Amino acid sequence: AVLRLTVSDIGEASRACINAQLTDHATWPVRFCQEPFPELFPGRRLVYLTHDSPNVLATIDEQAVYVVGGMVDRNSQKGATAAKAKTLGIDTARLNLEARVRMQGGSPVLAVNHVVEILAEVAAGADWTTAYLKALPQ
Repeated sequence: AVLRLTVSDIGEASRACINAQLTDHATWPVRFCQEPFPELFPGRRLVYLTHDSPNVLATIDEQAVYVVGGMVDRNSQKGATAAKAKTLGIDTARLNLEARVRMQGGSPVLAVNHVVEILAEVAAGADWTTAYLKALPQ
């Protein structure tokens, strides 16, 4: 499966920072957009990935669009991503990290880059455990 990345809701300040700091970003296989993600994928099934979801992501649906948010759910904004998904009427799912990898004092709430790397590995054919072990810091 091919993983296509889109960064949405990019404001002018973020765009200026990207242009200044990531001078080669135009060569990346990533689409940067000003529009919010629901507007970018009309008619597509959206699945917001959040640790607060009761639904475990067992397989990747190639027809779905997976939303990996930049909100912090583990501390002051616990549940914010799930609440946003509910407000937007979007399905949620979580990675089944705890069942596959023993966390050594770390949080089961992952950084965006780890989630993207895990999804990329699974989309490329790796099993979930291998993807977790490759993506997570040791």
